[in-house]
Amino acid sequence: MIRSPHSHKSHARSAFTLFEVLVALALSTLLIAAAYAALELYWRLRTASEDEVEQAQVARAVMQRIEADLLATTFQATAAGDTTTQADLSYDDEDAPLVEVIDPADSNDGGNSGLIGDATSVVLSVSLPRSHATYAAVSDGPIGLPTSDLKSVTYLLAGPGMSALAQAVADRFPDSNSGGSTVVGLSRIEGDRLMLAQADAVADVETIASEAQLLAREIKSLQFQYTDGLDWYDSWDSTIYGSLPRAVRITVSFQELDTAAISGGSQPAKLYQLVVVLPPSDPISGGAASDYESEEEDDAE
Repeated sequence: MIRSPHSHKSHARSAFTLFEVLVALALSTLLIAAAYAALELYWRLRTASEDEVEQAQVARAVMQRIEADLLATTFQATAAGDTTTQADLSYDDEDAPLVEVIDPADSNDGGNSGLIGDATSVVLSVSLPRSHATYAAVSDGPIGLPTSDLKSVTYLLAGPGMSALAQAVADRFPDSNSGGSTVVGLSRIEGDRLMLAQADAVADVETIASEAQLLAREIKSLQFQYTDGLDWYDSWDSTIYGSLPRAVRITVSFQELDTAAISGGSQPAKLYQLVVVLPPSDPISGGAASDYESEEEDDAE
């Protein structure tokens, strides 16, 4: 059987052209780039949100710690007219008691300083509960005297180029990772009130810095503001004003900012603020008490 020369059909093998290959590669590259960009955006947003949550937690914990110390601040204001003069006393020469006259300025050394602070640091005279109880067997001999619950607490930023105390505190933490910042972090100094007062009297910053604790390395800016109920001030001294401030506003940031920028709000950094209302420490006037007693006597009659 003779086959026709046209009966055999040759089937050509199909293939992609160069143009189709280039288009496919371009589309694949675009898809991969889009997927990578989406993953990178997701990772950056997740990291930023985690950092923001961590910063909020640190700021909240720090401000709660400062708030607890502020609420534990002790200050005994002296009411006007409470001082007793020698003319008010009538004793016989033999029975006259020995009266020791103390300069009111010296009463600050006895734990009556209350709150002394400026825009970047604050010193508190607080009454804190003892951290532990002391137990001893009777056969061990006499029990040592417990330490006083009156403490001195200081908050300040530690770092080189600042005050002598801030520099001394920064030297105690040389391995702190400040990320190129000049501020090491927020530090808290707590110690026996009399011991720290004696060290401060002789400018022994090393002894004071030995009681320091680095509370938060992340905090780079700190500001305190004090109010008497009418205006806000950048400094307060209870020994001068005769009372504790009505409230204290605490502002912290995780970026280095100056106090003027924080107060004016000209910086784009995120700020964390807390206003702590302090219990009143104003002395009770004698006139009000006398009027109250007079009213009670009138009612009794």
